[in-house]
Formats: sequence, C-alpha cells, structure tokens
Amino acid sequence: MKKEFDQLDPSVQERKLRMSEFNIQRKGKEDLTQLNKQEKKDRILLGVLYDRAIQFATQSNDFRKKPDKVHVFTKSSNYISV
Repeated sequence: MKKEFDQLDPSVQERKLRMSEFNIQRKGKEDLTQLNKQEKKDRILLGVLYDRAIQFATQSNDFRKKPDKVHVFTKSSNYISV
C-alpha cells in the first residue's frame, strides 16, 4: 500500500493526506494531542493507508476468492496472493 501511495502524483498524495488529517480525532480513544510533528505525520499517512486497505478489501471477490489462491494478510497490512 505504501509503494502504491508513493507512486501517486504529488498533488493526489497531498489531497489524500489532507483528507486523512481532517478525519483524525485528536482527543478520542487515544490522546493524540501530545504527539510531535513526525508522529502526527506518521498517523496521517497511516490513515491514508488504512483507507486504501479498506477500499481494497471491499473490491469484487471475483479476483480475490478463487479455490487456487491462498490469501495472507501480514501485520503491516500488505496483501499477498499466492
């Protein structure tokens, strides 16, 4: 997902990062108000990657669910189809 994001046009990247920033609740389940600038940037990017992962997970099952495929979800949310 990160590689895919890095390959996007910079204007598209910026738009996705802004949308992600607007969707972060700073004082919710976790208190994010005390994060430094780099930690905030990391959280914003993580929001973009989660959004893409959700879109990918809801795609048509025609491609993903086949008897000859094994699907592996890794901790870093990378999807591997074997």
